[in-house]
Amino acid sequence: MEDSGTSGNYGDIGEDTDGYLDSVHAEVSRTFDLALRQLENDELRKEVRDSYLLCRIADTIEDTDLIDGDDKAELLESYSGLIQEHRSGEAGYREVADWVRDVSDSLKGVHINDLDGSGEENASYWSLVRNAHTASSSYDGFEDEAKDDVGRSIQEMAEGMADYVKGPQGIRIKNEEDLTEYCHYVAGTVGDFLTELFSRTEEVDEKALRENSEDYAQLLQRINIARDPVADLEEEDAIFIPETYMEGLSHREFREEVGKALESEDVREEHLELVQSVEEILDSAEERADSAVRYVTEFDQAEDDNGVRAYLETPLLLALATADRTEPEDAFTGSGLKIGREEVGKILHQAGDITDEQWQDREKLLKDIMA
Repeated sequence: MEDSGTSGNYGDIGEDTDGYLDSVHAEVSRTFDLALRQLENDELRKEVRDSYLLCRIADTIEDTDLIDGDDKAELLESYSGLIQEHRSGEAGYREVADWVRDVSDSLKGVHINDLDGSGEENASYWSLVRNAHTASSSYDGFEDEAKDDVGRSIQEMAEGMADYVKGPQGIRIKNEEDLTEYCHYVAGTVGDFLTELFSRTEEVDEKALRENSEDYAQLLQRINIARDPVADLEEEDAIFIPETYMEGLSHREFREEVGKALESEDVREEHLELVQSVEEILDSAEERADSAVRYVTEFDQAEDDNGVRAYLETPLLLALATADRTEPEDAFTGSGLKIGREEVGKILHQAGDITDEQWQDREKLLKDIMA
């Protein structure tokens, strides 16, 4: 990575750090911000918020097309090292600012200050990267055990992402095993630290939680992948659908077919291989649904004083509703698989009030919620 000589004050957001972290969390993930609002325990809410934001910093580096793959890998590996330094109390503002400078020096034809607040579609993500010290300094205030659990997971995430972004093209997933590994790095690691944070505030069977947390995370990530493969391709040059799911299509042919599908009047009829690849992803998510529900129902609905169960139910219900109430071919219309605001509102109204018995019949549960 070349040093362009850029320097200066990164992350000048004023004194309201907590307000900034709340607002940027809402901007970089609507789904998890809706879930975050369900948490009643202020300390836990801040831990979850700040941990998620530290993950989103790594995710922004992984996703951008403004940095070459090998430079992305180097930045993600150094980010892991930075988190390790925070875990051991060896990093402060200067170390974070140096890393942000390295990010800016790696951007192709633009300075990071030009992305932050510029009207760029992903301006909020770059604002977070530029202000990385706000999340990291808040993380420094975690209790030692929480800091260690969260930091270890974020390091695993960043190092795993680094392996996938190397090379001249975007991420390409080869097969089911590759998909499972990728989903673990970007989502399973989040499930790991949530399990540790939540199990310290709730009376739960920790062994059962750990057995099911991976499937909960895998389900959410797989449905997220199915939602909008067109955006992944156009914005990140990434194909997360495994080549083995594509009924004989290579990644190159997949790209060509997506372009044709966007102009098609009948995607299922004219581009069945694409539709079937999304169906495969959704089926692989459904296979994990029972385990994901077990993860959620380990938290006692009647004793959910901290809002943990409501937090976990929110993204799960949104994901299941997306898979249930959309058609796979919609993934190639340019708008992706998504449910309406009214449906989202109904889910938010019910999250936290669903009994274990209701969860046993997911089809009826979703139908009742949407009635």
